[in-house]
Amino acid sequence: MSKTRHHANSPVASEDRRCHDPGTGPRRRAGFYRDRLGHELRWRNDAIGQAGLGLPGSDSEIVLATGQRYEPNWLVSSAGEAAEVITAAGGRVVAGPEEIPVGKLVVAEDPFGNVLVLLDLSKGHYVTDDTGRVTGVAPQQAPGG
Repeated sequence: MSKTRHHANSPVASEDRRCHDPGTGPRRRAGFYRDRLGHELRWRNDAIGQAGLGLPGSDSEIVLATGQRYEPNWLVSSAGEAAEVITAAGGRVVAGPEEIPVGKLVVAEDPFGNVLVLLDLSKGHYVTDDTGRVTGVAPQQAPGG
């Protein structure tokens, strides 16, 4: 039986935190956060070296990644539109938009040099098997659907 993850469709639905540790694999790091700190494994995508763990009582999650540095990641309804707002407010786009398995990603920087990773789920959300391994992407459902 597969599980799906849904996030609210709002300008900033939740924040996720990305932790980077190139010296260990996502399984070992996920085990630390899951088994020792009690975070629920929501999804694991070995193909891209990432795992998502839920924060207790929240839609927010920690995303462990082997290929990216730690940066605040903001789940937004549209990465492109959020980047336009940041640019209009005095920030700038550093990279993107870039396609990711579940949507789009833009890396922006505020006027003070802080990097913000903006990501949307415009393609959908991960579908996982009983072990949390990603098996595909399911399209987003319309609000109330």
